[in-house]
Amino acid sequence: MSIFFHEQLYRTDVVMAKLKNYPVTICGAGALGANLAENLTRAGFGKLKVIDRDRIEEHNLSTQPYYRSDVGAFKAKILANNLYRAIGTKVC
Repeated sequence: MSIFFHEQLYRTDVVMAKLKNYPVTICGAGALGANLAENLTRAGFGKLKVIDRDRIEEHNLSTQPYYRSDVGAFKAKILANNLYRAIGTKVC
C-alpha cells in the first residue's frame, strides 16, 4: 500500500505522477508556509522548495509545527527534516 493511498483514491496514476514532478516554491516556513508545505507534500507534491532564513523561537511554538527541541534551528531545515522523516519527500 502506498503512503498516498487516500490521494490515489481520487486521482489517477497520471495525475499523481504530475504532482510528484510539479515544482512548488514556498516563501516562508512559519505558520502558513510550514502547514502549506506539509499539506502539499502529503497530497503528493514531490518537488518542494522552502525559502526561509528565520530561526525557530519559543513564541513560534503555539502557531507553527515545531517543538521545543527545535528552538534556535532554521525553520526551513527543520521543516525539510520533518517532512522527509514523515513522508520521505526531500524538500530543498
